[in-house]
Amino acid sequence: MTTVAPARRHLTWIRHLMVLLGLAGPLAAAQFAVVVSSASPVPGTTATLTVQEGNPDQPGAAYQWSVVSVPVGGGAQFATPTVKTTEVTFTGAGLYTFACERTIAGQRRRDTLKLPVSHTLTTMAVSPASVVVAPGGSTAFSAIGIDQFGTAYGPVPLAWSVSGGGKIKKSGVFTANQALGSWVVTATSGSFTAQAQVQVTVSSTSPSVAGAASAAPAVVVGSQTQL
Repeated sequence: MTTVAPARRHLTWIRHLMVLLGLAGPLAAAQFAVVVSSASPVPGTTATLTVQEGNPDQPGAAYQWSVVSVPVGGGAQFATPTVKTTEVTFTGAGLYTFACERTIAGQRRRDTLKLPVSHTLTTMAVSPASVVVAPGGSTAFSAIGIDQFGTAYGPVPLAWSVSGGGKIKKSGVFTANQALGSWVVTATSGSFTAQAQVQVTVSSTSPSVAGAASAAPAVVVGSQTQL
């Protein structure tokens, strides 16, 4: 038989009573810090924030999360701002500052956290998406990266390739050869790709006639007249 467990239960109840009476002092109030449970910098659009406490089992504790600052063009919203652990959703990349205030029996503690949200490449786009080039002609392609918020950013490291019809330089400039047809231009950055269409063709525009030819005089006399 041992009396260790009952003694611990007795001390726990005493600590709870002290908290309820506002007598817990620095021991119960210490080690209050806001932390992020997910990766930092944040690579996505959400993050989980929580509070680390010296005594995590504190009855009657109330929590209130708030947004202190956001980057230009950014925004943040808590799923539930009145719980100890909550999720926050971002609308843009940059540096955010959050705060959490805990109240126990009228005693308040507050801590803040600076949290960077990074641009994360999620897709790419090539411009122009489709173009017509004459045999031997050239055209320039460009590609942009698009982050998790749908915002274009760059530059991103690119490798260019074309399925046929000519050659494409590292700069994205395509030069057609004499082969006619439709070809695919591909931009690659890591595991991401984006494509565009290039058509090598001869112009189908026929020469136009400004008007019917006329002769002066209309009746030819001899062997010559002037058109």
